[in-house]
Amino acid sequence: MNKLQFISLSILGVVVAVFLSSFNPAYPNISPADISIIQPVKAANKVAFDLRNFVDNLPEGQVAHNIPSTMILQESYSVKVNIAKGISADIARDFSSEVEVQSLKVHTLMKIDLVGNNFEIQPVAEQNQIIDNSGIAQWEWNIIPKGIGKKELYIIIYARIKLPDGSQENHRLKTIKKSVNVITNLQVFVSQNSKWFFEMVIPLFLAIIITASNFNRLKQCIVSIFNYFRGGGSGGSTP
Repeated sequence: MNKLQFISLSILGVVVAVFLSSFNPAYPNISPADISIIQPVKAANKVAFDLRNFVDNLPEGQVAHNIPSTMILQESYSVKVNIAKGISADIARDFSSEVEVQSLKVHTLMKIDLVGNNFEIQPVAEQNQIIDNSGIAQWEWNIIPKGIGKKELYIIIYARIKLPDGSQENHRLKTIKKSVNVITNLQVFVSQNSKWFFEMVIPLFLAIIITASNFNRLKQCIVSIFNYFRGGGSGGSTP
């Protein structure tokens, strides 16, 4: 390469560098109006990133609930949900029916909603509660099923998180779906007395059917007996 070629290449490199320095590769052809859109987007992305990091660093805990798998239509049930940090042997305290326990990220301030179609749901305990390192927080509702068949209840668990601007936000940590079979009192009676039902009701039903099928024959016998006594026992009329 001679001296003239070297100088030409150097000048070309300077021109390219100056051109690229005026070009923003992240936001090409950006205008001042676009800045008002980009800045909130970047801020929202940062909040989302910080929120994910915050949740990932929450301590592990447990959640337990006592929603029964079968309910009777229009009957009232007490549903409870317990949350504890760490592994607690007493997580299912006060539960007298079937219990389900799952793992859960736990924050100091938690909120729980219980929702479901065809259920009347009334909260008994405060929905926002504080969970310390050694205790168990408990939520409770009174619920009444309003429709028969397979229904769904949802336990929605939130962490109450303070944002940089000082406001608080509910961040959903977990949703637990519970299937409930709602039946009537008649179904309960049949299921609880199935042995008696098959031993007594079905034979009686069959006897009624047999009697009904022989009703005409029985009627003919009664008419014949009546005619016999009316004719003086001769089986017919006297000439």
